[in-house]
Amino acid sequence: MPASAVIRYRCDLAVVGAGLGGMTAALSAAQAGLSVRVFEKLGDARHLCNSRLTGGIFHIALDSLLDPPETIAARIRAATDGTAEPALTDAVAGDALRALRWLQQQGIRFMRSGRDPWQQFTLAPPSLPQFGRRWQGRSGDLMLRTLEARLGAAGGSVLRGHRAEQLLMRDERCVGFAGTTLHGQPFAVDAHAVVIADGGFQTNPLALQAHGISPEPAQVKQRNAQTGYGDGLRMAQQVGAAATGLSAFYGHVLSRDSLHNELLWPFPWADDLVRSGLVVGPDGRRFADEGHSGVYMANALARLPDPASALVIFDDAVWQGPGKLRAMSANPFMERAGGTVHRAPTLSALAALAGLPHVSGD
Repeated sequence: MPASAVIRYRCDLAVVGAGLGGMTAALSAAQAGLSVRVFEKLGDARHLCNSRLTGGIFHIALDSLLDPPETIAARIRAATDGTAEPALTDAVAGDALRALRWLQQQGIRFMRSGRDPWQQFTLAPPSLPQFGRRWQGRSGDLMLRTLEARLGAAGGSVLRGHRAEQLLMRDERCVGFAGTTLHGQPFAVDAHAVVIADGGFQTNPLALQAHGISPEPAQVKQRNAQTGYGDGLRMAQQVGAAATGLSAFYGHVLSRDSLHNELLWPFPWADDLVRSGLVVGPDGRRFADEGHSGVYMANALARLPDPASALVIFDDAVWQGPGKLRAMSANPFMERAGGTVHRAPTLSALAALAGLPHVSGD
């Protein structure tokens, strides 16, 4: 086939992205009798994406999916300080358990991974907290492979190595998209409907800066698959789609050493140390309320002029208490993996050891 020839595909539903969102949309449509194709930009049959690397716990705002929808909706509003879109809040609260039950019907297995209500539904076998990322055959990897097998049985297919680049419009209606394969071959998709589910823009440093996530993305260690470039968002905005809430992310606090030590991500977190201690910038002053959550502090750290310049200050009670809270806890696994922990008998001695001018709670 000449390099300039355009490969054409036709289907009822075209899905961009073969993660959990894309695969559930595709399988649901295929089981309803539609012709479905999923287009994934990565070429590997077990392509890395956030859904494949997930820890696999299905919860809402750190609580159970079994609660009444009105309770879940109230919890979402509280956790987001009322900034969540009301219609989306109600949709998530009303459909979360139904979506989980649907996954179970597709052969996705869940288990209880702890005593807390939010740990009731964890993908089985679980993705074990450990040094480095090892995901093969567990949790999200098994989930995606199961969904793809079910999609094939329903007549759908996944085309890998196909990157969507531009939505095709007719009379202000999306009728497909165009793109390029990994081998440089242009292709076009004619479809009655298109679902964009290609993840976020976390691997695009210009987008991270433009949306206010961080002025220095290279100094923020990401716990995700680092394969999301924001193609779907860009394509949608090019044809007039609106976007909101792009200035914050879901993430956890890691050791600064994770920037150059692969053993220090995606675990252990420093969230529990952060919530129980003080976080100061290079001037020795606090810059955010640590009590909100580790996710809140991860965002606050990312927005610093130098995200890698902050320090977490805590005492031995925190190190021996919250520091040991999780299965892959900061104490002892952070030091065991090569993370730096400074120790000193007083705050002034610690400030001198860490190179801080002073430590202040102002």
